[in-house]
Amino acid sequence: MFETSKDLLYIVIAVCVGLFTIFSCWIMFYAIMILRNVFKVVHDIKEKIEKFEKALDRSATHLGLMVEVAKEVVKYLAGKKMNKKSGGEF
Repeated sequence: MFETSKDLLYIVIAVCVGLFTIFSCWIMFYAIMILRNVFKVVHDIKEKIEKFEKALDRSATHLGLMVEVAKEVVKYLAGKKMNKKSGGEF
């Protein structure tokens, strides 16, 4: 089967190249799967941030209205308190 030691060397090199190829493919598969999972996580985070921004925008529009109402209530209560202190009619 082996005529010289060179034949054995070529077989050992061929086996090593084959194993290295299998190992490289295995590493690439796991690297791709990790990158795929990272992409999914980043995509989910982006969606959640967008939902949070939309909710924040909605609440910000309502917040302005709520501040105006609170100002009017404070003015009303302050005016009512001033009328009581000054002895004015209520």
